[in-house]
Amino acid sequence: MQALVAQASVPVSKEPNPPSIDIFTGRDACATGPKNDSEMTSSLSHLRKQIDRLDDRIVALLNRRLRWAEKIGNLKARRGDKVYHPQREQKLLARLSIRRTGLLTRTELRSIYQCILRASRAHQKRVLQQAQKQNRKR
Repeated sequence: MQALVAQASVPVSKEPNPPSIDIFTGRDACATGPKNDSEMTSSLSHLRKQIDRLDDRIVALLNRRLRWAEKIGNLKARRGDKVYHPQREQKLLARLSIRRTGLLTRTELRSIYQCILRASRAHQKRVLQQAQKQNRKR
């Protein structure tokens, strides 16, 4: 699991069609380019495997983020706080928008994080509900 969440140094290209970079080695994955249909299929397969590996890391990081959200949910439950804090989310979205680099537009990044924050709130609500049920049993 640690290998999945380890940070890989991925060069960010400002080119409209960046070269195919192997995300783990940083080398051009298709330095000479495919010579025939078989090589092109093999190259496509290799690139898709790279995306699959990234997707695995993204899921691992999202789960890691939710574990932290769960800790926050437990703390909120003990303090009697609400789950949703719009000012906190607006600050987070603004911070990420400023730090944004690469190919995502601000709108795309905001949309992705709004989904992540919705999932985080839903998880925290489940944590709060579980805590309330346990308190009622006592």
